[in-house]
Amino acid sequence: MFCFHPELSAAEREHVGQEVSDILIYLLDFATRCKIDLPAAVRNKMAANAKKYPVEKAYVVVVVVVMVMMSVVVAAAVVVVVVVVVVVVVVVVVVVVVEVVVIVVVVIVVVVVVVVVVEV
Repeated sequence: MFCFHPELSAAEREHVGQEVSDILIYLLDFATRCKIDLPAAVRNKMAANAKKYPVEKAYVVVVVVVMVMMSVVVAAAVVVVVVVVVVVVVVVVVVVVVEVVVIVVVVIVVVVVVVVVVEV
């Protein structure tokens, strides 16, 4: 039947999963023949483990609260980054517009001065 050894050949290793599933089917069949209610046995074992190793509800609440707080902090950080990017873009646009206006004014002044000098 099933025999695992580290030196299994590659061809034999391909069938290990099938052999494990065969063993599980065999065990389920054996449990059925022995009139063992496996779901009940599993539930009982889980209940016994829960009594031995209780999960603190307060711990779960703290973990959930921390996760929510982290989500809020991340959301706030994203908002701050977006606001900073928008402010930087607005400042850059304003600076570019002001530079263009200054250049246009300088060109107009130079043209006016040249026209006045040429007429005189």
